[in-house]
Amino acid sequence: MASVAIKVQAFKAIVEGDTLTKVAKDSGVTITTINSWMHRMFWRALRIPAGYKDIQKNPSPYLKHIEKLEKEPTFHLSRGLGRKLLSIIPKQDISPQYLSNMSASLLFKNGFNIANISELQEWLAETGYSLKSELPKTDVEIKQVREAVALLEVYQFDAKFVREQLNNLTSEDDE
Repeated sequence: MASVAIKVQAFKAIVEGDTLTKVAKDSGVTITTINSWMHRMFWRALRIPAGYKDIQKNPSPYLKHIEKLEKEPTFHLSRGLGRKLLSIIPKQDISPQYLSNMSASLLFKNGFNIANISELQEWLAETGYSLKSELPKTDVEIKQVREAVALLEVYQFDAKFVREQLNNLTSEDDE
């Protein structure tokens, strides 16, 4: 799922005069996807004309909306993940520093899935942070770690050390 930032970048290009075809090509998506992004993120929210010529003739309200979106703390995350974060954390607290004190286990307990946690961890890493490190605690978490290790191995990454750590962890649980 594309982040709000990617969608805003595409929309900004349209506002600045690029064609729909060029924006779709540059974004690596179809024209239908661009139309969908624009409808959901901007036209529905702004309630102003949706025609590209209208946008390019009067870019001011669109640019103001883009500036507002760029200030959102969840700007670089997918909308779904942003909404999930806002359901458990006050908007003013969403920051890499704050989120780095949270663990994957805590997020799982609050309804986040592996894709959400991966996206969040990737964003935190880009900002020099990471989710709080801890060993997997539940059978579900251990299963997800096993699946992640298996996926790494399928893509020819050397996950031998990680697999050994996981085996040691689970053998300790058996004792």
